[in-house]
Amino acid sequence: MQNQQQQQMPTVQMYPSPVPQQPLFIQDVKVDNQILATSPQPTQAYCSTCNKNIVTEIKTQSGCGTFTCAVIFGFVAGLCCIPFCTDRCKNKIHSCPTCKNTLGYCEYKFC
Repeated sequence: MQNQQQQQMPTVQMYPSPVPQQPLFIQDVKVDNQILATSPQPTQAYCSTCNKNIVTEIKTQSGCGTFTCAVIFGFVAGLCCIPFCTDRCKNKIHSCPTCKNTLGYCEYKFC
């Protein structure tokens, strides 16, 4: 009789208990403007004017390093215009693509 009762009982399958879903937190990335002073490439940053996380836009401008390079090229090979024709020898100005606010700059240094 006990054999019949055991055979009639349905088998119970064990499943893992469901895991409650955790809330998703998205953290804003704020990059210090000191980092912009060392990066000549577009960099992820936080614009405090429009309160957005952005990738900076780069503009170039001739500076002291450009003029120093031009003087040295001028004395050595007579090619003083080369530093003004290439962006590599110019200062990089980081700005926000949304509001056009200047966030920082990377100064070109010849040495």
